[in-house]
Amino acid sequence: MSHETRALRSLWRAGVLGRCPECGRTPMFRSFYALHERCAVCGTRFETNSGEWLGGSAIGYTIGALVAL
Repeated sequence: MSHETRALRSLWRAGVLGRCPECGRTPMFRSFYALHERCAVCGTRFETNSGEWLGGSAIGYTIGALVAL
């Protein structure tokens, strides 16, 4: 297996498990919604970008509106 394939699998595994995208060792989340500020192992800073939650809030609003109707 090539190095690129292993790196891609490692990145996918870290994403599915909610772990640091750099080292894959520590969890990114403190609770269901709250991010840790930094990775405890490699120091990578976790931060959300503006507009990143827009899709999730649009889906939540749509589901809430449908339930209310």
